[in-house]
Amino acid sequence: MLRKNIAFLLVGTLILIGCGDKDNNEGKKSAPTATTPREISQPEACTQDALGCTMIVAGNTIKIGTAAPLTGDSASIGIAFSQATQVAIAIANENSLNGFLFAQIDENDQGTPEGGAEAATRLVTAQSDGLVAVVGHAFSGASRAATPIYEAAGIPMMSPTATNPNLTQTGSKVFNRVIFNDNAQGVLMAKYLFQILNIRKLAILHDDSIYSTQLAEVTRDEFESSGGEVVIVLEVPDGADPETYANALIEVEATQPEAIFFPGYTPEVAAVVNSLQDSTMQDIVFAGSDGVNPQTFIELTGNGSEGIYLSGESEPPESDQKTLFDTSYKETFGVEPGIVSRSVWDAFDAANILIQAVRKVAILGSDGNLYIPRQALVDTVRGTTDYVGASGQIACDETGECNMSGPDIMVIQNGELVPVPLASLKQ
Repeated sequence: MLRKNIAFLLVGTLILIGCGDKDNNEGKKSAPTATTPREISQPEACTQDALGCTMIVAGNTIKIGTAAPLTGDSASIGIAFSQATQVAIAIANENSLNGFLFAQIDENDQGTPEGGAEAATRLVTAQSDGLVAVVGHAFSGASRAATPIYEAAGIPMMSPTATNPNLTQTGSKVFNRVIFNDNAQGVLMAKYLFQILNIRKLAILHDDSIYSTQLAEVTRDEFESSGGEVVIVLEVPDGADPETYANALIEVEATQPEAIFFPGYTPEVAAVVNSLQDSTMQDIVFAGSDGVNPQTFIELTGNGSEGIYLSGESEPPESDQKTLFDTSYKETFGVEPGIVSRSVWDAFDAANILIQAVRKVAILGSDGNLYIPRQALVDTVRGTTDYVGASGQIACDETGECNMSGPDIMVIQNGELVPVPLASLKQ
């Protein structure tokens, strides 16, 4: 109501000014009024910054974007990004930045390279409205397509979930991630299968995404170097019908594996597991990766999920930041964090790192506007060290790899995801 009253008073003032005595005003220059905008005066740091500054006009907000699938089978990831960023911004806004508040813009990239590029283009367009950084993207293909677009605009990104190793090997200055990469994940899974479960003959399935293909390759190489035999590597198309999955398993069964590893996404992995229940391999060791949403997977596969192994992140250990996030999240959304997606803790940390960097480089201009030097922001995000977040400790190296916790292995028992001990695993 206060805003409405203020708006009404301003409109009334403008009407009175517009209806003044015309004769008395002729030949006279209008004196500046309180509503006259100040002349824009960029700080010197903006002219010295290699990429210049993003200007946040007085009264506007500092925008943090999120980019992830908000529709389709993987919408839970995008929802987690959005919710975690919302919590981070609410906490940040308890202490304004020179009177400026943060806000967010959510973009649906549909989890595809094409969608990633389109979402990035929309967010870059929002740069003129105060967009300074992006939590995202979720998938590796979308991240790869989006990165050059942010690079050209000088917008840093922090991905909570994109794990393809090559994303940090392109020389990009803007792509960073708080999640581990697939080199770590694939190596861990291969070692666990070989050393702890004593698997010697492994079948590997993958889809045609760069995430799945790369993770399959890393796991194959590590398993073979450990002394195991990969008896088949088979591509399974995304969204295939049940008959296709059944035929793929017939081909796999002919190679007599002791275990199957499928680093894919929830719908495809669930479809394969359901097909397994109708085959003679229903008791075979089966493992998936962090592309699987455990809750959705269990709902789709029922009892078929029992005993299945997944690499990824278990719930982080307790810490002040985790307690702060968990409490705020539950108060805001009415459920425990991690139910929608386990990426919420990483997304919260990603948003906080970006917000922290903005606070460090922001300059309040003499004109009342806020200026964010873009190159300084990019460098500050990449220079993150000793950050203790909800997901654990975070420190970025020179390529944008910021995860210090590494992946875990979990097993589904009685409908719950249970971390397995890894202390005896040889490096």
